[in-house]
Amino acid sequence: MRLEKACSAAFLYAMYAVSSAHADTAGDLAACADERVKTAMISIEQLADAEISCTRVLEHTTSDPDRQKAAFFRGLMRFLQVMQAGMALDANADGSMQEYKLPTQQDVAGALADVQMAIDLDGPLKGEALALRVTINQTIGQPDGVAGDIEAAMRDAPAEATPFVQRALEAERRGDLAAALSDLDQALEKDARSGPALIARGLLLRRVGHLAKALEDLTAAIALGPPFRRLALIQKSEIESRTGDLRASFDDMLSAARETGDMSAEDAYAMNIDLLIRAGDLALDSLKDPAAAEGLYNEAAKLSPDDWRWQLGLGRSAEARGQKKKAIEIYNRILEGTQSVPNLLERNDAAWRL
Repeated sequence: MRLEKACSAAFLYAMYAVSSAHADTAGDLAACADERVKTAMISIEQLADAEISCTRVLEHTTSDPDRQKAAFFRGLMRFLQVMQAGMALDANADGSMQEYKLPTQQDVAGALADVQMAIDLDGPLKGEALALRVTINQTIGQPDGVAGDIEAAMRDAPAEATPFVQRALEAERRGDLAAALSDLDQALEKDARSGPALIARGLLLRRVGHLAKALEDLTAAIALGPPFRRLALIQKSEIESRTGDLRASFDDMLSAARETGDMSAEDAYAMNIDLLIRAGDLALDSLKDPAAAEGLYNEAAKLSPDDWRWQLGLGRSAEARGQKKKAIEIYNRILEGTQSVPNLLERNDAAWRL
């Protein structure tokens, strides 16, 4: 509504603004506290929109619980934007991949300030805010204060599994695997359906060689669905490959590649290209099934026509099927198309195969 010059219209406008303020704040709070982040990786644009909604709530509400929720979720959205931006790595000019760099304290300063605000305000999210600060500091490699935050989170929310998972990660970082396993056991006693605890314990059990028990935890995590299913399927596939259960390894990798409900379509495409190629490699190298591998490489080609990895896979599949001329044509095409990126892995592999 536009503010008119007439006093009567101004009065009516003011009355409308007051009466609609709660509705607008409620809408912004709903957009800010986007629960999808708990089950899916939403796009960086959606994270930015949610952050803006959180800012509007903080600017226009005086309720401590609402302000705490807005501060918590703005901190979370800011942190997730930093993480997603850091994962979007482009290739270097010579075709080699950039090295992933952890975010710095400066990168997450805004997120940490919001989390501190959420901790200081009265409301029900103090424990979650403490746990989020632990996650951020663990991510950037700043362990100072982490132990105190974990203990405070345990006191504030004694029934929550998350602080025990975080304490387990700290114990594992120190090399105290027994303490880490004990904390993960306690986390799962509090919540047998804690996806982070199941995956963390599965990975730890894999690390110490208890592969059967690791598979049990990962199977349970798969059953939870998004956002745990894809990662658990990948980890389970890797264990099965190690134990020689090659068909199960292939099936799980392919199932991971078919996942679409845990992230945006664009991010799912990028992830599934990689998984389809990995499944194709399993079919070709482990199952000795070049026809199945070729089908998967062609499926990846539809998602990313300019990706050289599936083209190398098609060359290897043709070679495995005795189609030497076709394989040579593919390898030469890769060499011709990658002259400007001499260090590209697929170029070097194609050259070696010729």
